[in-house]
Amino acid sequence: MSKKRTHPIVELTNQRADGFVPSYRRTVRTVLLRQYQKAANLIRDGYADPIPWGANQRWAAQLQTTQQMPLMRIAYDGTQMGALHLKQTSIEEVLSEQKYSRGLRWPTKDKFLLPGTRAAVDEYLLATSNMETLTSIKRIKRIFDTASTEPVKVFDREGNPVIDSATGVQAVRGLKTSEIADLLEHYGLADTAWRANLIARTCSVWGMNEGAQQRYEAMGVPAKKWSTTMDDIACPFCREMDGVIIRIKDDFLAPGAELQVQEGKGEDAKIRKLRIHEGLAVRHPTLHPHCRCGMIPIVDKRQI
Repeated sequence: MSKKRTHPIVELTNQRADGFVPSYRRTVRTVLLRQYQKAANLIRDGYADPIPWGANQRWAAQLQTTQQMPLMRIAYDGTQMGALHLKQTSIEEVLSEQKYSRGLRWPTKDKFLLPGTRAAVDEYLLATSNMETLTSIKRIKRIFDTASTEPVKVFDREGNPVIDSATGVQAVRGLKTSEIADLLEHYGLADTAWRANLIARTCSVWGMNEGAQQRYEAMGVPAKKWSTTMDDIACPFCREMDGVIIRIKDDFLAPGAELQVQEGKGEDAKIRKLRIHEGLAVRHPTLHPHCRCGMIPIVDKRQI
């Protein structure tokens, strides 16, 4: 039996999304780094808590605002892609569309966006920015608590262990506040690098599909089909969603829904679960961070 290949529309959408990732990643990482730097500065100033008052709301708002214009630009690109999917007679013509590939008009005002795009972007960013802010706060607190309580071994200037005369073993001490602050910034450099990349890739794919969703609705497409990127790293949840067809304005999964898949057979079978965010329905891909799925317009009502 031949292996199912990824739909060309999904491949092209992901290629376009990848082009937005570098600049989006830099934008997001700047905001995330500021959070770690703020926490480190509070420790240097003698505060007992590295998280400033009101950080939940303030940091989430900063992250949301920073991403708003880049994500609307991606959604705009998605609307153009959606129009091409329907306008051209074959995917080969879409791939060879020279006029489109020469450049894009970025939206600077809402009039360049289809109705509903900005509201959808704001709703998505509100939910994801709150989640990412909570992640930052948890990580910063964990690093701070660990650094504040774990003893470190003492060495002399030559690098030799300092022996405690009372115990006969190597002496230990707690970290100074300046060292804890430096540690926060050090871990922040690594943490924000991979998190910014995750956010950028996920949001870029989501934005492309949101733009296509808006275009399909505007052009009267009756339905849509989930199409999974079929490769060796496709997750079981995305494979389970592949081929699902619903009406164009319906949700694939409701807020708070739970998706279950079975892995293995017989005694080795295991049930894996994926819970959808309580405040965000899955109208289209993405299903989870780093998801690379797409959707296909269904113009034949008989397929619904």
